[in-house]
Amino acid sequence: MQEAGEDLSKMMPGNAGLMRDINRTNVMELIRTQSPVSQADMAKIMNLQPSTVLRIIKELEAEGFIYQSGIGPVSPKGGRKAGLWTLNAEGAFAIGVDLGAEEIITLLVDLTGNIVDRVCVPSPSGESSETVMDTVIGSIEQVLDKHRDIAGRIIGIGIGLPGRFDRDNGISRYAMNFPNWRDVPVVRIIEERFGLPTELEGDMKLMALGEKWFSEGGGAKNILCIGYRRGIGLGIVINGQIVQGRNDISGDLGHIVVNPDGKQCHCGRRGCLEAVASESAILEWLTEYIKRNGVAVFDGIINSADEVSMHNVYLALKENNRLVVDRVKESGKFLGRVLSDLVRIFDPETIIFGGKILEATPVMLQTIKETYESEQPNYSNEFPEILSSKLADNSIALGSAILILSQLFQVAER
Repeated sequence: MQEAGEDLSKMMPGNAGLMRDINRTNVMELIRTQSPVSQADMAKIMNLQPSTVLRIIKELEAEGFIYQSGIGPVSPKGGRKAGLWTLNAEGAFAIGVDLGAEEIITLLVDLTGNIVDRVCVPSPSGESSETVMDTVIGSIEQVLDKHRDIAGRIIGIGIGLPGRFDRDNGISRYAMNFPNWRDVPVVRIIEERFGLPTELEGDMKLMALGEKWFSEGGGAKNILCIGYRRGIGLGIVINGQIVQGRNDISGDLGHIVVNPDGKQCHCGRRGCLEAVASESAILEWLTEYIKRNGVAVFDGIINSADEVSMHNVYLALKENNRLVVDRVKESGKFLGRVLSDLVRIFDPETIIFGGKILEATPVMLQTIKETYESEQPNYSNEFPEILSSKLADNSIALGSAILILSQLFQVAER
């Protein structure tokens, strides 16, 4: 263990550059999570020489990442009052993109994680990959055009989407619910267009990253994030670390089988959770119902099978349409049963659900909780906290931006 007052770079002179980077990013992270904080408190918490912390503070202040936001009290030993240090929100910015099947959300986010601007456009997910990427580029251009004054402080672009990736080469191999999407060099396309470092990551892992970033003060180190859209995905945080897996398919929750005799899934299996409980499953069920029984039960909200959409489902839920509410409850029961098994495996402190349907009605989350509790084994007496995401439908785009900003708070691999 490091002795009090010893600088890591002095302990390991052969890796002095790396140790300086570690000290620097640790100071940034401490200021992010505990600001306003004094130099003396930083030195004490990090077990570093005050002179080392002072040098780092001066570097970060000169680069515009932090500023002195106030003066603390005089210590019991007397002396001068200590300066208190805080992140400078305008010290750096990042763009985050949620490339979803229904809509593409693009955010401009400052260094403290605040959303500065938001652009949301319909996703042409059924069109060619070129059309999809043109739409992504257009949404990023909208953001940049409005914020040319800070262009030099935008440090990168993060993009989240479902599917499989070649992360080393920035290629999206395929994306769920994008039928014409194969081997798309997303990173190259974006970097060539904007000249900014770009990173690609799975949407549910980015949801987990965003939730972890903004829940640091809550103390939860084991979190499950479940995204509910056309597909169903899982982001996993264990001991404070996001789980990747060997082939990046960890969290492919939508394709576990919950009903072996159920509907055929587009993945080739039968009775997947996504095939019976997702937004897509609800829309397919309602379309088939209308073809068999007509639209009278919808009271003018839906007037034909062509008008079946999640927008109209949300309207029907707000009107407490019994047919739609019951179908949503059916999906909630499937999710609650699966959640019961996930808790047996991962033992999380907190479970966070994200999706627009959770904003439209409390029915989904209530059903999930009720089913989860009813499915518990008789020896279970402590339940994790089950919440809807406070980040709402911005969670993935926000996580995409945090993917870029977090590089200032952690040492890059060498």
